[in-house]
Amino acid sequence: MGVKGYPIMLNLYLTTKKTHFVPSDDVIEETLRYLKQLLIIGEYDEKSQSYAPGREVATLFSPDPWEELLPAELTFENFTVRALGPERFLPERQLAPAFSSTCRMCGDRLDDKSLDAALERLAYFPVDRFVYDCPSCRNVLELKDINFGQATAVARFWLYIEGVATSRLNHPLLDHLARLLGFPLLVVPEHVEDEEGWF
Repeated sequence: MGVKGYPIMLNLYLTTKKTHFVPSDDVIEETLRYLKQLLIIGEYDEKSQSYAPGREVATLFSPDPWEELLPAELTFENFTVRALGPERFLPERQLAPAFSSTCRMCGDRLDDKSLDAALERLAYFPVDRFVYDCPSCRNVLELKDINFGQATAVARFWLYIEGVATSRLNHPLLDHLARLLGFPLLVVPEHVEDEEGWF
């Protein structure tokens, strides 16, 4: 269940571990061409600026036989490439209650409401201007001083996979994408409330 009793929708960011990195247009095109050849991504929709899942989309996910998902669940809603000017904190849309955030200075759990307000300011201010006062130890924290309890990143480039049932991706495929892009990839999950009650 979600944070307030709603189901959670899972989105995934595939980003490089190098914060400032943005691949060239040619490298991005080569990566997309590779995903199209494998039939992982399908047609491009100009309106949403995203790709539909391809016929062999299940190839994107781990073939682990213990994964308890139906073949029909091994897909996504859409796939988008983001290459931006300013750096962004990822996951962008996840609310603080979906993290298990603690202060790296004192180890105490952080207040969800005040952390949400601080994260919302990232939509308007540069990431390096993020500050949050720990309610326990009163230290002024930067993003690096917060343990979010999951993978997070600061990035200018990412591949965004929206609406998946699992975060378990095909590691050999990820390794190949990393070689195409020129840097190791980090998978950042994003748990978003689905207020309409569907997945």
